Amino acid sequence: MVNLEGGQVRLGIEAPRDIIIHREEIYKKIVEENRLAASTKSLDLKQIAKNWKDIKKKK
Repeated sequence: MVNLEGGQVRLGIEAPRDIIIHREEIYKKIVEENRLAASTKSLDLKQIAKNWKDIKKKK
């Protein structure tokens, strides 16, 4: 713990700069977006735009 203020905890993580650190819910969204992108068989821009809008609605 780095700081405790107003009921919120601020964490500090020591890691090399080339290591990307995400909260679990952000990581899961990234994985899902990558899965959707990888499952596209052809360049269907309308479907890609729809998938993107659907993901945005879930946020």
